[in-house]
Amino acid sequence: MIIFALMFTAVIGGIHFYLWKRLISDTRPSRRVKIVGTVLIVMLALSIPGTMIFSRSVSPDLTATIATVPLLWLGTVLFLMVSLILFDCYFLIRFLARKFAQARQSNDNTVTDPSKRDSLRKFAAVGTLGLSGTLTTASHLAVMQKPTVIHQQFVLSRLPPELNGLKIAQLSDIHIGLTLDSAYLSQVVQQTNALAPDVIVITGDLIDGYVSKMKDDILPVTRLKAPMGVYFVTGNHEYYFNAEEWVDALKEMGIVVLDNRSVPLGSGQFPLMLAGVNDFEAHRFPQSESLNLARALEGRHRNQEVILLCHQPKIIQEAANADVGLVLSGHTHGGQIWPFNYLVKLQQPYIKGKIRYTHRTHLYINQGTGYWGPPMRLGTVSEITLITLHNKEN
Repeated sequence: MIIFALMFTAVIGGIHFYLWKRLISDTRPSRRVKIVGTVLIVMLALSIPGTMIFSRSVSPDLTATIATVPLLWLGTVLFLMVSLILFDCYFLIRFLARKFAQARQSNDNTVTDPSKRDSLRKFAAVGTLGLSGTLTTASHLAVMQKPTVIHQQFVLSRLPPELNGLKIAQLSDIHIGLTLDSAYLSQVVQQTNALAPDVIVITGDLIDGYVSKMKDDILPVTRLKAPMGVYFVTGNHEYYFNAEEWVDALKEMGIVVLDNRSVPLGSGQFPLMLAGVNDFEAHRFPQSESLNLARALEGRHRNQEVILLCHQPKIIQEAANADVGLVLSGHTHGGQIWPFNYLVKLQQPYIKGKIRYTHRTHLYINQGTGYWGPPMRLGTVSEITLITLHNKEN
């Protein structure tokens, strides 16, 4: 965590220096404006790692109060970077086109007017601030809405007949602890219960904080109601805040934790197997058991259908090799803020939604019932998924 914090701070510092150079220094403002802008940039830069550190030692209610502005600024920084890069690409193309034209006309000794160059830099700065401000506002308003309920249907050929029509509500990546608190979780619980699911699953990253300061904020999960149970698997963020303590706490709250194990659903000869594995990050923590799909599927009959809960969708190849019928994942947030979904694609094979990986194995990736970091969404929604299972095409 110390290494990550130092690297994160260095990256944030470098980005803010670039913003200062392009938005303040290059635009040649008055001395007073330059001083005020420089101080503001430095304060905003320090507020981001400061919030991340401070949030680890205070209650979620207090964190939600103080973290919103720094994290909104973090999202704005991302938009500023993209906008400036676009403008820089335009200026580069313009420069190369002018040089090409001069090369074709060797007697062309045209000199660029410095005042015109300064005007273009100011135009780029104003355009960047305007575009980024608009995107920040729109994406923050989007994330303030209730989670969207998304209905999905899956046909699993080995689904026991008595479970035809089984309804599973999937929650994922709620991230209580930074700008989301128990009030948001209570709203999610109310929405989920209103769907009257048979089973509720939480596919990781429920929290962003330690049990010692957040246990009370997670208590709304005890109000989740499903006749066939409420199940949980760890995400990577649980391991950053002592996953073993969270597993014990959730078990005390009546949540069934599927830590490399499975439970049967139904009472027929070949009941549906609901299996869950620990997150891929578990191997980095000596006190935790690493992801172990073979152990989770122990005792499975070859005619038995399996639904696998795994936080990260990159399990899909291993799951297909094991003839799993349906994998439910999260982790990606659907990319959360466009265009950063393209970066997520570098780490995960799929980003969101319904994927038929093989003729037998399906994958569904929840976009996140909450969000992480900037309280912003662009091109994605916070999601509660209601999945209905069938054993044959309707």
